[in-house]
Amino acid sequence: MVIIRYVLGLDIGTSSLKVVLIDEYCSVAAECGVEYSYAALADGGVEQDSNDWIDAFLQALKMLREDHSVDLHDIEALCSTGMYRSLILLDERGIPLRDAIIWSDIRCAPQVDDAVRMHGQRIWEITRTRLTTACTLPRLLWLKEHEPEIWKKTRFFMFPSNYIAFYLTGEIAMDKNTASHSSLYDVVKHDWSGELAELFALETKKCPKLIESLQIQGHITPCAAQATGLKAGIPVVAGCGDAAAEAYSVGMETSDVCKIRLGSAGDLCSVITRDELFRKKSDSIIEYVLPDRYIDSNYILTCAQAVKWTRGMFWRELVGAPGSYSIMDMEARAVAPGSEGLMFHPYLLGENSPYYNPELRAMFHGFKLSHERRHVLRAVYEGIGYSFKNIMEKNGVFERCRSVIIVGGGTKSELWLSTLVDALGKESIVPRCCDAAYGAALMAAECSGFGQSSGMREVAGKLSRIISPNPENTAYYNEQFPKFLQIAESGLS
Repeated sequence: MVIIRYVLGLDIGTSSLKVVLIDEYCSVAAECGVEYSYAALADGGVEQDSNDWIDAFLQALKMLREDHSVDLHDIEALCSTGMYRSLILLDERGIPLRDAIIWSDIRCAPQVDDAVRMHGQRIWEITRTRLTTACTLPRLLWLKEHEPEIWKKTRFFMFPSNYIAFYLTGEIAMDKNTASHSSLYDVVKHDWSGELAELFALETKKCPKLIESLQIQGHITPCAAQATGLKAGIPVVAGCGDAAAEAYSVGMETSDVCKIRLGSAGDLCSVITRDELFRKKSDSIIEYVLPDRYIDSNYILTCAQAVKWTRGMFWRELVGAPGSYSIMDMEARAVAPGSEGLMFHPYLLGENSPYYNPELRAMFHGFKLSHERRHVLRAVYEGIGYSFKNIMEKNGVFERCRSVIIVGGGTKSELWLSTLVDALGKESIVPRCCDAAYGAALMAAECSGFGQSSGMREVAGKLSRIISPNPENTAYYNEQFPKFLQIAESGLS
């Protein structure tokens, strides 16, 4: 009897957790996902119960066992990834003190303004990241001001992927990739910034110890093994954030290729060298999982989240129904580029790059009586495409970008893909296998010496299909793009 061994990758997203199981030959043996919710508060807060991540992980393992007939004891290693900057506060016993504060929470806007006014230049020099409401530093300052007792009881702060690893191993640590997105990390020195902690009266003792992404954080404890069904003692790799895991899975190492992630938020990134780090000024630089490589990342706050909002507003009867987004696309497929004059700006949560304005608001422009909901969906896809184009044109880091790798849940929509590619006017690639959970599985394989790990990234990086822009559609979008910018920037005043 041949025993097939596996490694497991898991991704903790904003609205769902996904697991991917790969075998020794880099083939996906099984994958499944579990959805959960978050609370959007009236004051701009966005929170989530971190227990939901644990429950979703346990449910996903159960699905592997029952729906895919996987013997969980055949899993030899695992690695977690997840959304950046979603803050969890643990007490002395490692128990969460409150619900997690999700990356899209904007309540710390006053703290951002104050910190930038007092020390903005120094913050950028140390972190190489523009301070926004998504950052951890102003969020901790907000907690100190509004929930001082919670902050006083806090022993460590961490993020979702670190929390899952802690749950499984009992080891508190944070990988450097995730830490470098915290706005408390010195990207040049590869360590927590004591200077920033001192400037803002934050205790560095509340920062977890730092380890490399491709490092074993610990091993499955007997208690975790009993709860999960996994084998006690198997290694848990530290991992990284979702954008880095995706980049790793397709072998990104240089800035001539960009990656767009069509997730709840929309991420646009490239990998740069240490030399480029010092030559270019960028809004968001984080450490990569490979030595002396960095990710230059820019993102829009609402991407797939805008499509989900569109479903809830205009296709309410499809919410929760299987294949709902495919049905929506079928309606919108016949709509010509330009949506008959309807234009959408996707600022439902304010906007990050390139405006960094939490007060910016979403808008439809050009409604007329002939418009139907199918026009709305096409306009949403186009507005997201324009937003990515806006970043690419305003950020010089992407001047070398010859082609675009597109990943994330949005790649399931052919209409969205073609619209995005036409708007960007760049040859684009949709990998055969590429998402954060898959990248995490590859990291588990590489770090644990599993199977043919040395060749796994090469196999994984093989590209499945190339999508070329329609020149006629690209020309049209290029004509309309200045109008998109004019309307967007009129909302800044």
